Amino acid sequence: MVRFQPWCMAVQTRFKWRHKETDRWRRLMDATCIPLDWCGQTRGPTFSQYGGHWTHLLTCAHVICPWDYPNYYPTEGPTRFVSRITLADTMTQVRLVSMQGTAVYRHFTSNQHVYVHANPRLDLCVVHPEQNLKRSGEMKMLWMQNEGYVIRPRLELVEPLAVGDHVWIYGMTAHESLFDEEKAPEPLMVPTGIRAKVHTLTREHFFLDTTSLEGADKGRIGMGMCGSVVMRNGRCVGMLTATVHEESKMQELAGTGMCAYASDIFDF
Repeated sequence: MVRFQPWCMAVQTRFKWRHKETDRWRRLMDATCIPLDWCGQTRGPTFSQYGGHWTHLLTCAHVICPWDYPNYYPTEGPTRFVSRITLADTMTQVRLVSMQGTAVYRHFTSNQHVYVHANPRLDLCVVHPEQNLKRSGEMKMLWMQNEGYVIRPRLELVEPLAVGDHVWIYGMTAHESLFDEEKAPEPLMVPTGIRAKVHTLTREHFFLDTTSLEGADKGRIGMGMCGSVVMRNGRCVGMLTATVHEESKMQELAGTGMCAYASDIFDF
């Protein structure tokens, strides 16, 4: 473990089961998101007051749109409703956290600008800061990047990955209960960096072995790491989307981290 690089932020999705008048906004999932700026690919005039978005936040679709991925959530408790809710029933907040996991800055994202990849197996989703008070959300995001609180990773599109390559996973690990329970504290999203080695390459995903370098304890990918950035030589080569269960029938992949390629992120 070395000094953590702020390549990412925490993201939390809450939902409300609107058919119950007394229900509250329940915590659905805490995860990680990556800020990416594509200033040349906005809708409308790039730097006008109202046109387009400057900041794109990349994360996992199963965090933002859980109804498409009901298998990720417990079938008991409030999460049993996830297959029936829509974007109108959710709200998402991005957070900049300290090294101790305390939220330093919070900002809601817009429900009107959520884009999910057409291939559900890639589990990619892009959200944008909510534009209250004209460009306040975008300006704060850019200010945080200029101050170095968040670093925008550059995508590696030239040199392909190879089995055995050493990479870093940067994300947020959730301490405390990840899913909402009555009177349970919110999880601390603690910045985490894990060394890993490329284990297997497939057409849609690559898989990372974290335990051979860090050991079984430090190398374990914790809850909340979904959406973490995978870095090699200072460039983003992919995003962690899930972990393969240790009791999986694919024994050679059991316990590894499944990641989407940077090329798929760029095409998205």
